[in-house]
Amino acid sequence: MFKTISLFGRLSNKSSRSLQQALHDFSIAEFSSAIEMLHAAKRRDAESETKTMTAGFIRHALDEYKHTDMFRAIISLL
Repeated sequence: MFKTISLFGRLSNKSSRSLQQALHDFSIAEFSSAIEMLHAAKRRDAESETKTMTAGFIRHALDEYKHTDMFRAIISLL
C-alpha cells in the first residue's frame, strides 16, 4: 500500500500521457501475470492429482485479469 501511494505521488507531477503510459505498463504486467498463472495451473494439473493448488492458480489468474481491467478503466477516465 505505501509503495503504491508513493508511486502515484511521484507520477502526479508528470503529464497525463506519462501517467497513462505507466498505467498501461501496469495493465500489461497484470495481464502477463494472469497468463503465467494459467500456464502454471495447466502444468500443475497435469503433474498432480490434487486440485487445490490448480484452483488457487486459476483464482490468482482471475484476480490478475481484474487488475488489468481496473488499470484500463482508470486510463479511460484520464
